[in-house]
Amino acid sequence: MLWLIPSLVASLHIILKVELLKTKLLQAGMWTNWYGIAKAIVGTYIRPLRDYVPTSLLALIGKKSDNKGVPYCLTEEFAAVYRLHSLSPPGLVVGEGDGTEFLPLLDLFTEKGAEAFRKTVTRPTEIAKSVFSYPCGGLYSSNYPVAYRHMTPTDEAGKSLPESRKIDLAALDLFRDRERGIKKFNEFRRLIHLKPYRSWMELTGGNEADARKLELIYGPGKEGVERCDLLVGDMYEKKPSPSFALSETSFIIFLAMASRRLEADPYLNEYYTDEYYTKFGLDHIKSVDGLFDILDRHYPDLAKDFKDSKGKAKQSAFKPTLGPSDWEAAIDKYVDAETKNEWKKTKEGNEKFFNELEEEAQAWAKNKNV
Repeated sequence: MLWLIPSLVASLHIILKVELLKTKLLQAGMWTNWYGIAKAIVGTYIRPLRDYVPTSLLALIGKKSDNKGVPYCLTEEFAAVYRLHSLSPPGLVVGEGDGTEFLPLLDLFTEKGAEAFRKTVTRPTEIAKSVFSYPCGGLYSSNYPVAYRHMTPTDEAGKSLPESRKIDLAALDLFRDRERGIKKFNEFRRLIHLKPYRSWMELTGGNEADARKLELIYGPGKEGVERCDLLVGDMYEKKPSPSFALSETSFIIFLAMASRRLEADPYLNEYYTDEYYTKFGLDHIKSVDGLFDILDRHYPDLAKDFKDSKGKAKQSAFKPTLGPSDWEAAIDKYVDAETKNEWKKTKEGNEKFFNELEEEAQAWAKNKNV
């Protein structure tokens, strides 16, 4: 029964991924991966018929595992695109009524974070309610959490190391990709049979401000685009549709890895039986259609706030990725003046950085033409 939890997590990862890619076609596709076409389209589970129907109609689980001759593992490419730090909210809103408090993201780490939770959070439900009640961030340009650029490392005992050892996680992610030899954004797209971008305007979907920022960092024209790092390209690439949280490039890798994960795991195939899971275990996995079902099982008092008149979830437990403006509107009355001032200073600092780059570029162009 120990493998029931990983299997349940795998199920949720497949089913809930549609929350990042909200279209009916993709929902049917993801459900097909787990349940098969019959369940996804017409609501009938056909596992007992798996030996008599075409493979294309079946789920990717409950069959003979197939790792394509390569032991299953997370690929470097998947790790490179699974940098979802921008989905983090700027903090948590905990408590109720006059006791409501906003905890900035940076204050939730190291000893300071532990102390903040000890003082203000008395029940796990308060954390869950904050996560479910407020939108997360978004995977787009200029939305990397400032907190992750000023991380304080800790030693083995959990004690913070000196301030001089601050970690800029954004820079570290780029450095790691380059160190491992991860291809640049356009070359990465070529290797997964996607069309490379020919200009910054094409990559950003016509966003002139974003295109100019990228041009100032990497250079103009096709040569500049070819130098763009994978993670940066992922954030700036225009999404396939407004309902997509992922870029097209990331989505292809996510899709391939999700399918391979199901196909290669024997505990989701040969051993996905009553003998290993028990009938109760398999029935439990089948009964969970989303994170709300788990919430309702473990925290029924919290789940009732998200139920409709029929006892079903009235909204997804995953809030849409609405971005900073929606966050600011939702939490404005809880955020203290000092935190707001820090956000303002960060925004002004970013604008100043690109303004200085613009001035340098114009001066260089002027001198070149003299």
